[in-house]
Amino acid sequence: MMLLTDKWKLEGLQEGLKKGYIKSILNLINLKFQPNPEELQTIENKLSSFEDEQKFEEVLRIVATADSFEEVKNKIL
Repeated sequence: MMLLTDKWKLEGLQEGLKKGYIKSILNLINLKFQPNPEELQTIENKLSSFEDEQKFEEVLRIVATADSFEEVKNKIL
């Protein structure tokens, strides 16, 4: 049985991992495509709805291999 404090630690780690993925993805998008802030906010909002680590890894691959920001938007949004 998991103690409440252990559950909180696990939730904190998961939230930190999620924030790290989002920050990395947004930084990569910024470096490659320099979208306007509104477009970047739209992507951030979408990423914030993800819970699955595999989904974040998939998005990282999409951004890393995309040739344009439009391609990223079409695949993520």
